[in-house]
Order: sequence, then C-alpha cells, then structure tokens
Amino acid sequence: MASFIFKEVLNDLMDYFLLSDLNNLLAYKSEQHLSDDLIHEFTTNQSGDDVVQQGVMIALAGIDNLPYTILVKTENEKSEFTAQQHRLIHCQSGYVLQVKHKQIRLFTMPYLKKFTVFTLDKIEQLKTVKINLENGWYTVNIYAGFLQISGEEQACIEFILEHVDQQPLFQANIQYMYHLEN
Repeated sequence: MASFIFKEVLNDLMDYFLLSDLNNLLAYKSEQHLSDDLIHEFTTNQSGDDVVQQGVMIALAGIDNLPYTILVKTENEKSEFTAQQHRLIHCQSGYVLQVKHKQIRLFTMPYLKKFTVFTLDKIEQLKTVKINLENGWYTVNIYAGFLQISGEEQACIEFILEHVDQQPLFQANIQYMYHLEN
C-alpha cells in the first residue's frame, strides 16, 4: 500500500484536472490519428469521451480555482473523508485507468493544446503530481471536498486506485462536475 500527498496544486485557471499515463496518452493520440491540439480534438468529437472510457485518461471537470491538496492512495485504501471532521462533497466510482509506462501524472488542460513529446519533456521537468505504479489496469474512486487540517478547511481531491487483473468496465459519469463550494 502506498499513499502520496501533494499540496498547493493549482488548475492553471482552467476548470479541469487530468490524470493519465502521459506516454500512453501520446501513443493513443498517434493510434487515433489525432492532431497535437488535443483540447480541440477532445471537445469537438467523440475522442474526448473515448479516451476516458478506454482508461487512457481521467478528466475531472468543474475544478474551481483553488489551491488543492491531492491525495493518491493505492490498493483500495480507506478514504481520508471517512473521518467526521472532514467535509465530503463528491464521491464518484467507476473510473478505469491503464498504466503502461509505470507512471501517472496529474496535469492541467493547457498541456493538451500542443501535446507532443516535447510537452511530455516539459511536464517531466516540472514539480507536478507524479506517481510511480505497476503497469496494468486500475479501478479509480474519486473523492472531493474539504479536509480539516490544522484547524482550517483545505480543498482536497483524493484518488483511490486499485490494481485489477483485467480491464474493468467503465461505469463513471463523464459529465460529472467536481465544483467545491466553500
């Protein structure tokens, strides 16, 4: 079991967080003959839904412009939001994610504007959310709300990933909005 904590994560003024094995996403772009402008591709045709349903990327919409604490837990650990002092607002299950290159990253929409190998190099140089994982399929549960830390409420998104033997069935609501009202 492993837990990862990242503090003061920002959404780059666009209301999305994205979670993916970036090399897998780059390969998907090539296999699907998509342009480098994945924002345009994902918002003007079915490829945006397909990339999420096929477990290449998880897209969280409605991310308010707040500093977030990001928690990532593996092997179906218990959510931090089960403690009474925390305020859970969103709980979504049914997401799937495939890891092919032993690493996932949380990143933001601007990186999809010109998504190339050079963009991956830029992301690699940044201090972004990076998690090393075993290759394979994962089910993903997402919790969002406010954690009580040192007497203050802090916006938090928690990902709980469970490694599974085969591709799970995607059952999440792609249109779900993760707005947090403080």
